[in-house]
Amino acid sequence: MSSKGGPAGGCFSTVEDMLRFASELTNYKFLSEKNTKTLYTPKPAFHQESYGFGFNISGAPNNRIVGHSGGFLGINGNLDIFIDDGYVSVVLANYGGAARPVVEKIRELIKR
Repeated sequence: MSSKGGPAGGCFSTVEDMLRFASELTNYKFLSEKNTKTLYTPKPAFHQESYGFGFNISGAPNNRIVGHSGGFLGINGNLDIFIDDGYVSVVLANYGGAARPVVEKIRELIKR
């Protein structure tokens, strides 16, 4: 049995909520610009070459994608923030693993 809103997930959200979160984050409404950028800066000292504080980091310099994904039995989701291009992609699914092919296609279309 999983709990709602625990530290390992279990939250409920909508595409609109996730888009609003990404907008507020990148417009520095939650944290200062410096602290926000710290969230999605790799941490090599902690052997985290592609992970910041809660955010996966991928892409080439000037084409970075930051975000997070997760899932459980029967659910799957992904948030990609294309930092240097201003795009946001939110994919939520009611089927485990269903978000991944959609995320890959979106990244391909944005030419990542």
